[in-house]
Amino acid sequence: MDYLDELDVEHPLNALARKMIGNIYNGPFTRKADACCGYMQKYNCDAAIELCHWGCKQSAGGAMLLKDRMREIKKPMLILDGDALDRRNCPSGQIKTRFEAFLELLEKGEGAAL
Repeated sequence: MDYLDELDVEHPLNALARKMIGNIYNGPFTRKADACCGYMQKYNCDAAIELCHWGCKQSAGGAMLLKDRMREIKKPMLILDGDALDRRNCPSGQIKTRFEAFLELLEKGEGAAL
Protein backbone atom coordinates (compact mmCIF):
# COMPACT_ATOMS: atom_id res chain seq x y z
CA MET A 1 0.00 0.00 0.00
CA ASP A 2 2.91 2.29 -0.61
CA TYR A 3 1.30 3.69 -3.79
CA LEU A 4 -2.34 3.20 -4.72
CA ASP A 5 -2.91 5.37 -7.79
CA GLU A 6 -3.68 3.72 -11.12
CA LEU A 7 -0.66 3.17 -13.35
CA ASP A 8 -0.88 4.42 -16.93
CA VAL A 9 -0.01 1.31 -18.94
CA GLU A 10 0.14 3.37 -22.14
CA HIS A 11 3.11 5.29 -20.71
CA PRO A 12 4.91 2.79 -18.46
CA LEU A 13 8.10 4.80 -17.84
CA ASN A 14 6.13 7.88 -16.82
CA ALA A 15 3.87 5.69 -14.66
CA LEU A 16 6.85 4.15 -12.85
CA ALA A 17 8.42 7.58 -12.34
CA ARG A 18 5.16 8.87 -10.82
CA LYS A 19 4.98 5.77 -8.63
CA MET A 20 8.49 6.33 -7.32
CA ILE A 21 7.89 10.02 -6.64
CA GLY A 22 4.49 9.38 -5.05
CA ASN A 23 5.59 6.45 -2.90
CA ILE A 24 4.89 7.04 0.82
CA TYR A 25 8.48 6.04 1.64
CA ASN A 26 9.89 8.79 -0.56
CA GLY A 27 10.32 12.03 1.35
CA PRO A 28 9.78 12.90 5.01
CA PHE A 29 8.42 10.31 7.43
CA THR A 30 5.33 12.45 7.95
CA ARG A 31 4.25 11.30 4.50
CA LYS A 32 4.17 7.68 5.69
CA ALA A 33 2.47 8.67 8.96
CA ASP A 34 -0.24 10.55 7.05
CA ALA A 35 -0.80 7.61 4.72
CA CYS A 36 -0.94 5.10 7.58
CA CYS A 37 -3.48 7.21 9.48
CA GLY A 38 -5.55 7.48 6.32
CA TYR A 39 -5.47 3.71 5.82
CA MET A 40 -6.39 3.11 9.45
CA GLN A 41 -9.47 5.26 9.09
CA LYS A 42 -10.42 4.16 5.57
CA TYR A 43 -10.28 0.45 6.43
CA ASN A 44 -11.53 0.87 10.02
CA CYS A 45 -8.50 -0.87 11.53
CA ASP A 46 -8.47 -1.65 15.24
CA ALA A 47 -4.73 -1.16 15.80
CA ALA A 48 -1.37 -0.76 14.10
CA ILE A 49 1.92 -2.64 14.38
CA GLU A 50 5.18 -1.12 13.21
CA LEU A 51 8.26 -3.28 12.70
CA CYS A 52 11.17 -1.02 13.48
CA HIS A 53 13.91 -2.65 11.40
CA TRP A 54 17.29 -2.01 12.99
CA GLY A 55 18.89 -1.29 9.64
CA CYS A 56 16.40 1.40 8.65
CA LYS A 57 17.16 4.75 10.24
CA GLN A 58 13.94 6.26 8.92
CA SER A 59 11.87 3.50 10.47
CA ALA A 60 13.61 3.80 13.83
CA GLY A 61 13.53 7.59 13.81
CA GLY A 62 9.92 7.86 12.70
CA ALA A 63 8.34 5.20 14.90
CA MET A 64 7.48 7.61 17.70
CA LEU A 65 6.14 10.16 15.21
CA LEU A 66 3.86 7.45 13.83
CA LYS A 67 2.81 6.43 17.35
CA ASP A 68 1.95 10.06 18.17
CA ARG A 69 -0.17 10.27 15.02
CA MET A 70 -1.97 7.05 15.97
CA ARG A 71 -2.73 8.54 19.39
CA GLU A 72 -4.25 11.57 17.66
CA ILE A 73 -6.72 9.32 15.83
CA LYS A 74 -7.17 7.16 18.95
CA LYS A 75 -5.71 3.98 17.46
CA PRO A 76 -3.42 1.79 19.58
CA MET A 77 -0.04 0.91 18.18
CA LEU A 78 2.67 -1.59 18.98
CA ILE A 79 6.26 -0.92 17.95
CA LEU A 80 8.36 -4.07 17.56
CA ASP A 81 12.12 -3.90 17.08
CA GLY A 82 13.45 -6.40 14.60
CA ASP A 83 16.14 -7.25 12.13
CA ALA A 84 15.00 -8.75 8.85
CA LEU A 85 18.55 -9.70 7.91
CA ASP A 86 19.84 -11.32 11.09
CA ARG A 87 17.24 -13.20 13.14
CA ARG A 88 19.66 -13.48 16.07
CA ASN A 89 18.94 -9.80 16.77
CA CYS A 90 15.20 -10.31 17.36
CA PRO A 91 14.39 -13.14 19.77
CA SER A 92 11.09 -14.68 18.72
CA GLY A 93 10.07 -15.29 22.34
CA GLN A 94 10.30 -11.62 23.20
CA ILE A 95 8.35 -10.59 20.09
CA LYS A 96 5.69 -13.21 20.82
CA THR A 97 5.32 -12.04 24.44
CA ARG A 98 4.96 -8.39 23.46
CA PHE A 99 2.48 -9.23 20.71
CA GLU A 100 0.36 -11.41 23.02
CA ALA A 101 0.32 -8.65 25.67
CA PHE A 102 -0.78 -6.15 23.02
CA LEU A 103 -3.61 -8.45 21.92
CA GLU A 104 -4.72 -8.85 25.54
CA LEU A 105 -4.91 -5.08 25.96
CA LEU A 106 -6.94 -4.77 22.78
CA GLU A 107 -9.33 -7.50 23.89
CA LYS A 108 -9.85 -5.75 27.23
CA GLY A 109 -10.49 -2.46 25.45
CA GLU A 110 -7.41 -0.88 27.00
CA GLY A 111 -5.53 -0.42 23.73
CA ALA A 112 -6.34 3.28 23.47
CA ALA A 113 -4.20 3.92 26.54
CA LEU A 114 -1.03 2.64 24.83
